[in-house]
Amino acid sequence: MNRRHSLGVALLTLALGLAACEEEAPGVQARRITTRADLIGGPSALGEVGDYLIENEKIRIIVQDKGFSRGFGVYGGSLIDIDLQRPTAPGGPAGGNGRDQFGELFPVAFLQALVPQNVEIIADGSDGKPAQVRVSGNGGDFLSMTKALNQAVLNSHELPANPLDVFNADLLNGDPQIAYEVIYEMPPDARYVRIRVRMTNITEGPLKIPSTPGELALRFLGIDPSDFNAPLGFVLLFGAGNKVFSPGAGYDVRFALEDAYAEGAGRFTFPALPGLLTSGLISTSTNGISYGFFALPDDNIENFVASRQDENGVNPYEDVYGVDVGSDTMLVPFLASSFTGVFYAQAPKVIEAGQTVEYSNYLVVGDGDVASVMNAVHGLRGDLVHEVLGVVADQITGERVADASVVIYDASGHPVNQFYTDAWGRFRGTMPPGEYTARVERDPLVSDPVPFRVAADAGEVLALAAPTAGHLVVEVRDGAGRPLPAKVSVVGTIDPAFAGQLARRHLFDLGAGQRWRTVDAIPDDPANPDTLRYIENQTYTDDGKALIDIPPGKPFQVYVSRGPEYSLARIDVQVAAGKVEHVAAQLRRVVDTRGYVSGDFHLHARPSLDSDLHLDERVRSVIGEGVEILVATDHNFITDYRPTIDKLELQDWATSLVGLELTTLESGHFNGYPLRRDVGAITRGAFEWSLQPPDYLFDTLRSLGELGPERTIVQVNHPRDSILGYFAQYDLDPLTGAVPESTCGAGGIDLGCAVQPNGPAFRDADGMSTFSYGFDALEVLNGSIVGQVKHERMPANIAGLQIPDETRADLPAPGTILCEDGAVAFPGAEDDWFNLLNLGYRTVGMGTSDSHDASDHTGYGRSYLYVGTDDPSMLTPGDIVDAIQSHRVLMSNGPFMEFTVDGHPMGSELKAGGDGKVSVRIDAQAAPWMDVNHGYLYVNGEIAERFPVEMENGRFIYETQLTLPADGWIVAEIGGDASLFPVIRPVDVPPVLLQDAFSSIAGPLGLGGSAFGDLEPSRVGPFAALAITNPIWVDVDGNGFEPPGALPRSCEGFGVITEKSGRIPAHEVIGRSPPAAVLRDSFAFPRLKGDIQDVRVLFEQFGRHNH
Repeated sequence: MNRRHSLGVALLTLALGLAACEEEAPGVQARRITTRADLIGGPSALGEVGDYLIENEKIRIIVQDKGFSRGFGVYGGSLIDIDLQRPTAPGGPAGGNGRDQFGELFPVAFLQALVPQNVEIIADGSDGKPAQVRVSGNGGDFLSMTKALNQAVLNSHELPANPLDVFNADLLNGDPQIAYEVIYEMPPDARYVRIRVRMTNITEGPLKIPSTPGELALRFLGIDPSDFNAPLGFVLLFGAGNKVFSPGAGYDVRFALEDAYAEGAGRFTFPALPGLLTSGLISTSTNGISYGFFALPDDNIENFVASRQDENGVNPYEDVYGVDVGSDTMLVPFLASSFTGVFYAQAPKVIEAGQTVEYSNYLVVGDGDVASVMNAVHGLRGDLVHEVLGVVADQITGERVADASVVIYDASGHPVNQFYTDAWGRFRGTMPPGEYTARVERDPLVSDPVPFRVAADAGEVLALAAPTAGHLVVEVRDGAGRPLPAKVSVVGTIDPAFAGQLARRHLFDLGAGQRWRTVDAIPDDPANPDTLRYIENQTYTDDGKALIDIPPGKPFQVYVSRGPEYSLARIDVQVAAGKVEHVAAQLRRVVDTRGYVSGDFHLHARPSLDSDLHLDERVRSVIGEGVEILVATDHNFITDYRPTIDKLELQDWATSLVGLELTTLESGHFNGYPLRRDVGAITRGAFEWSLQPPDYLFDTLRSLGELGPERTIVQVNHPRDSILGYFAQYDLDPLTGAVPESTCGAGGIDLGCAVQPNGPAFRDADGMSTFSYGFDALEVLNGSIVGQVKHERMPANIAGLQIPDETRADLPAPGTILCEDGAVAFPGAEDDWFNLLNLGYRTVGMGTSDSHDASDHTGYGRSYLYVGTDDPSMLTPGDIVDAIQSHRVLMSNGPFMEFTVDGHPMGSELKAGGDGKVSVRIDAQAAPWMDVNHGYLYVNGEIAERFPVEMENGRFIYETQLTLPADGWIVAEIGGDASLFPVIRPVDVPPVLLQDAFSSIAGPLGLGGSAFGDLEPSRVGPFAALAITNPIWVDVDGNGFEPPGALPRSCEGFGVITEKSGRIPAHEVIGRSPPAAVLRDSFAFPRLKGDIQDVRVLFEQFGRHNH
């Protein structure tokens, strides 16, 4: 195909016409929003009446008023909504009709954010000059655990007279010494906002940065203060609806960052950090909106990257990464999910009285692709550019292709630009002169590169071919021949020549924007194709018919499933390019769950900033997995799935509850359901959580309950996640379930006290923990987390494991809970739940998926509720709450079982005979494709019986007698060992991999990785079958059930020991004191518990979360 001249005249004529249409009169204005018709609107819109709008003829932005953040931050005053002007979509009484997909942006100074005290218009644009909105205030803690080092390093507040008191966060209540300002500035007729950040010394004397106590703190941490410069930058939340592109890395920003970590490991001295170096980040979408965050060359800025030099005058970044850095270079030390940290400038060593330090960055608004952003950036920089025009057509049919992605590479093969084609297959943009290649990405394929050249005095016209996929139509019916909601998974086999290699190196191209392909997460064997499988594509159908595109000419296996209650169909296919293949599958119901319905009580969709899943797809995916109760739990946003279920006419398949995941930054995440939904509020009723203790959060959640406070479920989610986990943050003792007493303030230097979470959310006026047991349910089985169900125990076989010699010499016996530095090394939720039950708290155990994407473990885990029917259309919210409050809940990611003691079902309390003997019966079922081979009976948290499970025709019945010497509760568990791939997608990449980077941060402290090596639980791998019942309580003496109390256990060396003196009564349990700063696992990388030397702790909670 002629790629230049055949379409040149037409395309250039089109360009002239488009340019003429874009000529509009300039103008800009800033005003306070007084009517909802002035709001922007869109999937991520958070603007509200009372906020501030700045708009010109091209773009609109909203700056939130002071108060609490409606996004993922803590404070107001941030940039929350951004869109192009869309005259055809004016707002109305319900709000705007725009396409905002931006999350939030706010500045950070080191680890400190701005607490706005005033938001005001300082220039309304009426004079033809840029309009400006100023946010002013003082420094505040983004995370309370960073308070001590924040204030000591930045000298932002008056510090205690005694320098040692800087290590006690409770004594840091001095007056502000630095004032912060953020000025959002929009010129007329521009597609960008300039964001100016100002720090002013408001004292009468000079301010050292770091302060004298700050120097002491840094020396205590092993850091030379003379090497320290506080980094300044921004937190960006692009939102999950945007794909992030960086010039040089393309769309492979995540792994470019990890490669930078690995390359920089051990080669930087804090505060220099390994990370991705870039002059800009651009987010793209096919929704007609894109965003770019850039710096411009400015010799007046003390750039954090360019200013660093070693004793030989060598810039460590240029030395390590082999690139040139300048005043526009930005460092991205962390990017996870939708949460991005960017450091750009640095504070001087001294700020004189009245002196102001200022830096600026630019946020550019585009049409959806990178090119429309770069057009504006080239203009800001004054680059010499020429126009590049093109068209994309199908390789076989020649038809124009809409929404194709054209990725442009420089002469070195690095992605530097990207276009989306319009409805007629056209694209247009500007580029500097140079040699380039172009590739077309159209799912599931990407084309070969096509070279072209932009001359010094002319542009270029391209005609490109999009590769053609094969098309597969799958029809799914049940045993009676009726259309059936289901999931279709297309599985391929990796070429044995690539066995053992990273799939992203050969199977797909992330840099070009291709989606991830999940591998089976088991060791590759070149001789065994069953170990070389991957999921090529996956889709759901709600009407029994699915269309899915696959690479042509290759053999695939199509797996059709409908959750764990149905059979699994496999069909071999191979489809030629451009051809359509029709296949059919019939699924049978093979598990009898009469009287039960399954529910997923932790689900996310597009209202959550870290999910881009449309509500239609959310509902379709959950129902396709056979789940019958859908509970919407978006982050700080109350969502209702009922209108979507009704629209899709799926009422016979499922019902729903309105819910919320209350998402705090460091106190934990908590679900509430069923709730009322306030349609008049932008967040539909979510509330301010910052600085509030748990009891307030729980009470407020209950006050939103649809059925009243007493019938509202408060559920603790992923309790052992670092920062995200309630139990982890409040240091709940993993051996007793007790709340520790604080030893801080006892004198001396205690780093552990300096970096503990603090403030009214954690300690009351008397210094006592605010931890509350006042929740109803605990997320024991979270299908998005690998390795946090149980406390990690010593395995029976350690052959081939890499374990440090000093640890190997003193390992505990198999089955022993592992300890490190006097505490459980790797806590899990099930053992925590057992502790609560022993203390007398009748907390309901729940199984959930925490799914954020259709392919993200939807329905695995789940909770089976006994409600007396398996018809979801007959259920009311009250029926569901009754089942939960009665503990009639089975947690499962596949197997089903009914469990009785003396004929009494789950949740019962019964009286045993005088001899304490009870009869236990387990009736288990599993689909033929699921491996279930073992089981346990727990009494008061200890294994009372182990038994093998052998399914016959999908069923297994186990009956036994137990003798209880005293009152006790009984829980049953069954499971398997084999992977459930491809029905349940494995976790084949840890969401955050910071092991390499950590060594460069912890090096000054002499700290390294975990002492356990390969004994540390993996955060990747396949999922195996697991089901856990809720308890049955047995009263042995007839005097009413008395909780047994905690086991008398403690850590000794690398393992837990149990004393033989019996249990500790519940009222006598005292938690251990919090240990000094020690290593803890955190999302697949070891870090210092509470360590703020690693500034990425700011963003860590979004590294795996997706929660």
